[in-house]
Amino acid sequence: MDPVGHAGDELLAAVAASLSGRLAEVTQDVTEHLAAAVEQLRGDAAILGVLRASVTENITAVFHVFEHGVPVDTIEAPSAAIEYARRLAQRGVPAGALIRAYRVGHERFLQWCLDELARQGREVSLVVATARRMVELSSGYIDRVTEQVFSVHEHERDRWLLTQTAMRAGRVRALLEDKQVDLGTVEAELGYRLRQHHVGLIAWDPDPVPGAAGLARIERMVMAAAQAPAGRCWCHGMRLASGRGCRWAGTATSGGSCFTKPSTTPIRARVWRPGLLLPASRASA
Repeated sequence: MDPVGHAGDELLAAVAASLSGRLAEVTQDVTEHLAAAVEQLRGDAAILGVLRASVTENITAVFHVFEHGVPVDTIEAPSAAIEYARRLAQRGVPAGALIRAYRVGHERFLQWCLDELARQGREVSLVVATARRMVELSSGYIDRVTEQVFSVHEHERDRWLLTQTAMRAGRVRALLEDKQVDLGTVEAELGYRLRQHHVGLIAWDPDPVPGAAGLARIERMVMAAAQAPAGRCWCHGMRLASGRGCRWAGTATSGGSCFTKPSTTPIRARVWRPGLLLPASRASA
């Protein structure tokens, strides 16, 4: 290794060691910057706590790379980063927001590192070499970890969608079978007001996409096409004997038809006349 390269690694390790002593301060700043810059990351105290843990573990891991020369291609995403990706998927936050968070957080993190490098560095050539190495290593880390958390997010999104679909199906089935259930609880779980008129429909894809992605595609069409005042639908998924995915759904209506299928979608739908989902005695309860 050339003298400048060796000295650059030493300076990079010194920068990491110095900032490690200010880890809480760096983490707090990066977390607050992320919450302000990426709207989808804002949430309650619980989800912000997981975000903070993810930021802390990611920054700590990068400092280890800087200090000890850990090969980036051996890095595994920190456990808090994996959990945060899962939580975002469960809340319906798109993967794009998660990937953007890593880019925005990386930029903010580098500002801290470059400021500390400027404070410690003396020779311009050494500072430049160290800065290049810093960007190279941290970018490699971000690339590797974002691939991993993206994969986790996609898997959890599909799993969560199927789980929620099964839950909705069970709740609606219980209502249709006139089982004794607490309407307030069911409405809260479905995110939909039951005590009103509804339009029932079945939608299917003549060219289905396998797995949860296919169900999500149909549900997006149903949600976009329902012109109810509140824009709400309850949906649950089923599979036909042939294996083609379909969606049974309902949407609120004041009494007339409120469903218009977009002409651009290949998805097909059959719509029933408006009516009450619940018997009059229960609908007024």
